[in-house]
Amino acid sequence: MNNDIGSQIRKYRKLRGLTQEQLAELAELDTKHITRLESGKHIPNAKTLKKLADALNVAFADLEPSSNEVQNQINSNPAYINCLKIINSAKNDTELKNYLSVLKLAQKLMDK
Repeated sequence: MNNDIGSQIRKYRKLRGLTQEQLAELAELDTKHITRLESGKHIPNAKTLKKLADALNVAFADLEPSSNEVQNQINSNPAYINCLKIINSAKNDTELKNYLSVLKLAQKLMDK
């Protein structure tokens, strides 16, 4: 998979002369998370991307994922595929809104 975000993070980190550990400290993230991001194993959420952009002193858009990268991540991850199947099974707008509410609640719980 083409890893636009991870490559960008690594590029700017090296341009700033930072180690992964130093970047993790500046962005208030775990070093292992930085490693996973740079290797393309994870795509950061907007909150993490903002922290990284601030720590690297670059614009948010410089690190933003391309639509192709997001699509590749979705296609290669069974969890994403299963979520999409559930969402696509919605029989009406009310059911779809309920799925969205559950996802938003799950996201809030995970951000804590």
